[in-house]
Amino acid sequence: MNKEYHIVPAKPEHLAALPLIESAAAEVFPEGMISDDAKNYVLSLDEFENALAKNQLWVAATSDNQPVGFAMASVNGESAMLAEIDVDPEHQQKGLGKTLVQIVLEWARSEGIKRISLTTFNNVPWNAPFYEKMGFRRLSRNELTANLVAILDKEDELGLKDRVAMQIELSASAMKEQLIAPCGMNCGLCIAYQANKFDLDKKGFRRKYCPGCLPRGKNCTYMKDKCELVGKGLVRFCYECKDFPCKRLKGLDKRYRTKYHMSMIENLKCISEHGMKLFLEREETKWRCPKCRATICCHNGLCLSCDLHKLRQNRKYRWGEH
Repeated sequence: MNKEYHIVPAKPEHLAALPLIESAAAEVFPEGMISDDAKNYVLSLDEFENALAKNQLWVAATSDNQPVGFAMASVNGESAMLAEIDVDPEHQQKGLGKTLVQIVLEWARSEGIKRISLTTFNNVPWNAPFYEKMGFRRLSRNELTANLVAILDKEDELGLKDRVAMQIELSASAMKEQLIAPCGMNCGLCIAYQANKFDLDKKGFRRKYCPGCLPRGKNCTYMKDKCELVGKGLVRFCYECKDFPCKRLKGLDKRYRTKYHMSMIENLKCISEHGMKLFLEREETKWRCPKCRATICCHNGLCLSCDLHKLRQNRKYRWGEH
């Protein structure tokens, strides 16, 4: 996404602009693909307000907070619907649509939603082919739920042809066991991991990328050179060692407690006493962004989904700065 923009949970002052964006986006389709009736059929203010109240509406905005795109979701049990996503034609081809979809996927995972569905044009390049690249697949007729059948029938009545339903299956949690290093560090919170996840280089930042200590085969960045057991992979976690917590780990823990609001030693004690499942559930709750439901970075206290503009203003941003 272009660094001139940011994605935020919608606010009441954004709502008036959203129907205008929806109408403008409909004008870029080939002539005759969308009927006049369909172009005139936009979401109502009540529908936007309802989504806002449920925290299911996100806005792409310019640096002066002018909405230029949005995504709206709805929930039905363990499934969600990407009900609408539009970007103003003057601001298209800047990565806003992709980032909006990513935000919705992150939110759905954090809510424990198992799948997201949508309906779209089958052969328009920025419709079904675009969603396929993001992991969605086309659904056959016998896979459609009653809700999707009703949506497609309504779209047909409005004169929308060659429509297709698509779906993506989601993992239950953004927190994964393979991202918990032997020292107790949750690599999913690390700035290097999140820089990789959100591809910050393409957004104007120069950041070290890391997929996590274990996924890159390093066992533990902090402890591998000081501890033979960890370095050779002879223990999964430091609490398995008779010297736990050792001097090296205590020093690391103090730095992270002081600067980054987390404790490796407390993490390891939780895993040892309560198991990995409960630990990951606690991490999910503790580090979930209250605005967009993505994961907060422990090294600066920012959600790189919706607070990236703060990092642009101050590349060395740390917890609590203004």
